[in-house]
Amino acid sequence: LPIFLLMGTKKELQPGSKMDNNYNKEISLLLSGKANVLFANQIVNKIQEGDMIGGSTIFTKNNLNYSMTLEAETLCDLLTIPKNKLKSYFAEQQLSLLLRFSANIILDLSQKLFRSYMELAQMKASEKTAFH
Repeated sequence: LPIFLLMGTKKELQPGSKMDNNYNKEISLLLSGKANVLFANQIVNKIQEGDMIGGSTIFTKNNLNYSMTLEAETLCDLLTIPKNKLKSYFAEQQLSLLLRFSANIILDLSQKLFRSYMELAQMKASEKTAFH
């Protein structure tokens, strides 16, 4: 993490404040706190310390809309890293570092998908009990 601190910009978000990010151009790491991730003014994810936002865009082309808004639930420290700096760093380093980074992104996405399935299952279960 220390090398990434040098590549990025630290920002502080007060509870209730919002910040727009374009994840075609940057990724963010929540260093502390809890926040909601909004897309089209709808909460699409809840994040906490250690969660990355926009990491999967390292593998995508820049023509998709990855503009998101972060809304702090608690005081948050956020590290924002431009994708071009991150890609340059990986190009200069060993391939194994990029592979580890990629594996961590895949693990993170798998965990998010699992949480989404669990939330959907809980919503469906409460809908059934509400109608009986």
